[in-house]
Amino acid sequence: MPGRLKRTIFGQYDPLVKAARLRAVTGGGGGPVVAVTATAPLASSGGIAPNITIAPATDIAAGSMSAADKAKLDALAPGDVTSVTASFPLTSSGGATPNLAPANNQSLVGTFATGALLTASPIPSTGAGKALVATYGAEFTLQPAASNPLAPDVVLASSNVAFVWVRSQTVMAAQAAAQLTWFVDRVGGSNEATGLTGGTALKTKSEIVRRWGTRAPLINGIAVTITYLSPDVDGMDTGNFQPIFQNGGSLNHFAAFGAAAFTGTLLAVTPKSVAGNTALESTFTTTTGAMAANLILVNATRGNSRAIAVRNIAGGNWLLTQPLAPYVVNTNPVPTEVDTWANGDAISGFVPLAVDLAFIGGVCEELNQTTFQPAHVVQQITIFDPSTLLPSGSTLQVDTGAAPSFIDCVVQRNASLGGRGVAPVAPIEFQGVAWTAGVDGTSGCNNVRFSGGYFGTGGSTVTQIRGAQFAFDVILRTANALGFFLDVQLTGSVFLDTGAIFNGRTVTQLQVSGKFYGSGTLNQQQGTCTYTGTAVAAFNGVTLKLNGNTVGYSNLTTAGLVAVHGGIALTAAALDAAAGAAGFGGYAYGGGATFSGNGAQP
Repeated sequence: MPGRLKRTIFGQYDPLVKAARLRAVTGGGGGPVVAVTATAPLASSGGIAPNITIAPATDIAAGSMSAADKAKLDALAPGDVTSVTASFPLTSSGGATPNLAPANNQSLVGTFATGALLTASPIPSTGAGKALVATYGAEFTLQPAASNPLAPDVVLASSNVAFVWVRSQTVMAAQAAAQLTWFVDRVGGSNEATGLTGGTALKTKSEIVRRWGTRAPLINGIAVTITYLSPDVDGMDTGNFQPIFQNGGSLNHFAAFGAAAFTGTLLAVTPKSVAGNTALESTFTTTTGAMAANLILVNATRGNSRAIAVRNIAGGNWLLTQPLAPYVVNTNPVPTEVDTWANGDAISGFVPLAVDLAFIGGVCEELNQTTFQPAHVVQQITIFDPSTLLPSGSTLQVDTGAAPSFIDCVVQRNASLGGRGVAPVAPIEFQGVAWTAGVDGTSGCNNVRFSGGYFGTGGSTVTQIRGAQFAFDVILRTANALGFFLDVQLTGSVFLDTGAIFNGRTVTQLQVSGKFYGSGTLNQQQGTCTYTGTAVAAFNGVTLKLNGNTVGYSNLTTAGLVAVHGGIALTAAALDAAAGAAGFGGYAYGGGATFSGNGAQP
């Protein structure tokens, strides 16, 4: 008994032993251990008997170091780091142990997500400082308010009325230069948006230039498109674009057609016929809206080919430009005539979106040698004329050195064509364009082609074109007696509308397929108008003049003697008739100008 009692007291029945065992299991906290966790970089599999692990270290998270990394670290020696640089808003003095400081030695207020947050922030007590605004991708400098009135997106208010934040430079030029798509919405856009989509559109096209940091960004081997979503007619956001194009890079200004201003069908079509001396005409049935001049007409029945409504001849019978197949973006704009418009075709008429563009320029250093696409394109846009808003007026400058093309546009603004020369093998094309204002191309627009479309009655600038090609039945409506065309080639037909006057100077060259037709006037003011084939075919229905005169001189050479006959009526039939008292034998002259057919000489 005594031994048994002792075991009871000092063995498993001993209350002191039982308590000690209980503390060992519970950790002394009064409850059992049910799970073991871990904090990064450690990890636990959980439970009361977990597997504890540690993850390898990364660039952004702590962890275990590998043997290879340890060896690499041990191998570093003094002098391995030779230079430390810095990006805005810091500057670096360079070298292995640089001095890092705020840019331009101004106190860095901070980086702000939006312009509104910068405006609300306290300004430095010194009244000087810089701040970075993420939504603008630009730095702003604190300056006195007196010399810097508030301007949207350029000058922001500060928390102190005596100072403003002035935008000083972009810090996202590289990012902006690589951005392929931009959307601009003057109604619903914001210049603190990305501009990447229609839902994040910028408010102004000027914001694109500010983000580029220049009007002449390098567009190298990429196709950049600016899509305009709403009218731009307040004169406050003039577009001036002068990129440098390399490796086939391109910039396209584009606006999708909005709601149709007219829908209906072709009712009674008069097909174009050069021999029959008529351009395309038609009446219409109307489903919605109304037909009007300068509508871009899209024929859904004929592959969405398009023409321009020029004028109502009489009784709802409209003169239309030559229909052309739709242009495919980033391709060589070689026009394709569509001469199959017929009664019953479904027609929608659109007013191209008005955009304030003042300079379409730049330099095309390297054209795409595969597609021969133009470098600078304006498509489906009305070039808005802000002259009613700007007393001094404004001219659209088109730099032919940028290999530009205007396609399916209405130009309301007086235009000047010229610039820094012609881009290599450039398809400089004005295709399906309604020129309702004046055009001055005397400063050099060689190798520019006007295909389809029409020239209107002109604006304040006299219509003057030099060194251009006309083809695809361009319609000339200009009746300005002071307008003239120098060194012009007709590689196709030109329709001279009623009352139109084509004043030719130096050389007016009709190539094999070149023809004038219509009821207007061809007045060769100076130099020579040359043609091939018969004059009746080359000048069908057109009134001919020599420097304003309707008569001319003819030379008849017989046995080496030349007889000069004057006062002969200048007609196409007389040009074809034998030289003498009633004909010119292919050569007429007078008033310092000549007509010469098939190389005929006096």
